Amino acid sequence: MQIRRPILLAAAAAAVLVTVPAAVLARGADPGPSAPAVAQAVAIGSGFTYQGRLTDAGAPANGIYDLRFVLYDDEIAGASVGAVVEKADVQVTNGIFVTNLDFGATAFTGDARWMEIAVRPGSATGAYTALSPRQAISSAPYALYAKAAGSIAFPVAASASPTTAVLDLTNAGTGAAAKFRGLPVALELDGGVRVSGPAANRPAFVQTVNTAVTGGNTCLADKATVIDSALANGDPAAILTVTGVGDGVTVPPAVGVAYNVAGCTANRWVIYAGAALTNGARFNVTIVKAAAP
Repeated sequence: MQIRRPILLAAAAAAVLVTVPAAVLARGADPGPSAPAVAQAVAIGSGFTYQGRLTDAGAPANGIYDLRFVLYDDEIAGASVGAVVEKADVQVTNGIFVTNLDFGATAFTGDARWMEIAVRPGSATGAYTALSPRQAISSAPYALYAKAAGSIAFPVAASASPTTAVLDLTNAGTGAAAKFRGLPVALELDGGVRVSGPAANRPAFVQTVNTAVTGGNTCLADKATVIDSALANGDPAAILTVTGVGDGVTVPPAVGVAYNVAGCTANRWVIYAGAALTNGARFNVTIVKAAAP
């Protein structure tokens, strides 16, 4: 028989991403020491343990209930995210219940999430009663551990010419793909740095002087070579570092770097010298985008 009296969710605990047996959480026992996740090098998956508190007619609920969990990208409206999770015959004791949830690997992408919980008595087969308000999903202990970890070993074999990156961040927006905070050192690299990607977008590249072809990349009677880079074009605040490539091709002993030089392509950076540059001379160029004040 379906119970028609109001069923209210009084509170729900934050999600816990470390999978722990429900019985351990219910009785508060210490699960005992375990090996660090990074040492085991085993993926933890997308499931997590959820603990909540249920009241029935104003009193702590006791008995068997069916629960339905739906993840949303908004506190009130919005769209559902990931899979709909239904848990049948969940034991509730003194208002407390524990269950395992898995909304799928793509449900949590760093954006805010709210979880709608619906309930019905375990003996019922009718519609669920959606509880209000939706529960905000807060930072989980495992995520906080990853943020605070001083060193994480990636289980990737060493290779002189790796075909894949250990960590690959793709920026789909207009901001920074990653930001490292902290003083006095925000990022420490113990090894060489290799810059890849489309030539026009690389922050480091080789500029080759072309005087052999009319309309090449020189100006000012071949005393300057024009840099064409999406990172520097139209940006007078860009920071450029230029050095000669030690390949035996003549490079003037002193060169300079300037922006928007008269007689050259407008709104571009150029490398210039006091004498004509040698065709085929090469320069290493590094570009740093200066942050707005």
